[in-house]
Amino acid sequence: MILLVAFGKRGYGLMAHNLAFSIKHHSPDLKIGLWIDKNLHAQLPDKSLFDDIRILSEHDYRDEKGNVDPAIAKTQIYRLGCEMSEKFMYLDVDGLCLNDLRPTLKRLEGSQIATEVIAKGGKNEKIEYSIWASNKDIWGFFELPEDAELCAIQSSWAYFEKSPIGDKMQEWLDYFMAVGMPKYMVSNQWGGTLPDELMYQGVYAKLGIEPNFEEKVVFFGNETKTTEEQVLERYKVLSLYGNGGQTTRTLTKQQWLMLHDKKLREYGARPLYKAREVMMDKHANSR
Repeated sequence: MILLVAFGKRGYGLMAHNLAFSIKHHSPDLKIGLWIDKNLHAQLPDKSLFDDIRILSEHDYRDEKGNVDPAIAKTQIYRLGCEMSEKFMYLDVDGLCLNDLRPTLKRLEGSQIATEVIAKGGKNEKIEYSIWASNKDIWGFFELPEDAELCAIQSSWAYFEKSPIGDKMQEWLDYFMAVGMPKYMVSNQWGGTLPDELMYQGVYAKLGIEPNFEEKVVFFGNETKTTEEQVLERYKVLSLYGNGGQTTRTLTKQQWLMLHDKKLREYGARPLYKAREVMMDKHANSR
């Protein structure tokens, strides 16, 4: 099963629609589960794209002040997904499916926990993409052993199977989210909120989990060296990475925004929700 989670501004519902439409284009029989807030649910263009739709409670994605906080939702993906299926792949909704996901799901079976690992290293090493806090503060806050290995992850996709280690992971995520990481420790906030990737990489290190999967699943279009043919051949999902909007500069290069819209047209999407339109509502736009 594929798990999507959508909440907050209108664009997230439209992105969930685009992604589900593209998944069904390539894999009509692949089940898609959706957790969504009630306001976006009322605006969904085509509910028939989803095989299981459930409504998020506001405390699943809002903080105590009532503000949208994506880390609250993303750090309980395992819990939400396990209510629908014993095994599932989570995808951020800001993407478009380019190829059949079923072969990748088959290769992931038995992994229990897997995601995109950018780099890994020890406390005294510089770890690429571990950008949210210093090693010193990560080791201190999560109370990691001195010889722990930290995996810097990109959480746009993840695969989980219901398991004792997954249950333990969720317990620790709940605990650290409840404790809250002091703001002075967080060197880069994501849209003004706590990055879920920081929580996951700390818990993975604490439990000795190395969630690496050798296959590349998501293409992040912040570079232009890769050709369109290579993207379509090698990757399963094209991400609308980072901030964006009609007039906003975005981390995703224009050629990949154009590819997103071109593929939607080829797939027969009607109406067509273009990349620039849906990206206007991205959380990363907040400061």
